Amino acid sequence: MKDEPHLQKLVSKIVRLPALPDNVLAIQRLIRAPDTTAETVGQAIARDQALSAQVLKLVNSGFYGFTTPVASIAHAVVLLGFGALKTLLVSTAAASLIGSAFPGLYPHSLTCARIAFILARRQGLDEPDELSAAGLLHDIGKMVLATHLPEEYEAVKKAVHERNLLFMDAETATMGVTHADLGAWLLAQWRLPAQTVEPIRRHHAFDPDAPFAERAAALHLADILARAEGVGDPGDSRIPRPDPRALAALGIGLPDIRPLMDEAFDQLTDLYSGDAAA
Repeated sequence: MKDEPHLQKLVSKIVRLPALPDNVLAIQRLIRAPDTTAETVGQAIARDQALSAQVLKLVNSGFYGFTTPVASIAHAVVLLGFGALKTLLVSTAAASLIGSAFPGLYPHSLTCARIAFILARRQGLDEPDELSAAGLLHDIGKMVLATHLPEEYEAVKKAVHERNLLFMDAETATMGVTHADLGAWLLAQWRLPAQTVEPIRRHHAFDPDAPFAERAAALHLADILARAEGVGDPGDSRIPRPDPRALAALGIGLPDIRPLMDEAFDQLTDLYSGDAAA
């Protein structure tokens, strides 16, 4: 990756790696154990009242598009399975980090998550719940920037406002890397699967030849459509044009965008109510 030296330089300035909470790490270890059952995992989560409440809030926020409320952790575990649950736990922990570090970013991220799920289901992509989680986490690099690299963050914000740049273009101009690079680095440290990390890495710089290109294309488009919906604040007021190669990877043309946005709007009323805010 051409910006790897820039990324290493920035990462070296981070004194303490943003860490997952101990309770999330413990349950992730339990999930990885070969003899663990869904009942055991459900009981472990249920014993942690704060984590249980956070998980149920996220599951019922429109994140996965369940049509009926999920009332219990046991039900959530059965519905999701271990693979999606591991990512959901990370997403739950990340939600509070994102909301506190970068005001306005969490509603945008949740909208992106929901649109990514709709896109994945509409286009027949595998594991739409995993792509939904990638949508929630796609801008977590902005949290790293805001909380651990304050000087660079201020320079980026200044470039955004003074030069009317996209956040990612301001990052490239001032740092040589973007929040997508920082986010992918952090999520790799948190041991998320490549099918989540790589689309996040490339949700702005789409590459049709990169691993998981179809999923990256869906995340790329979901981010743009979330911006167009105007929910939350991704850090700038610009709406980039979709990469034609990403649309081609998804089998979507420009005439399909408006119906897709209408479908998303119909299914996002719970997010617009404000109930899903962090």
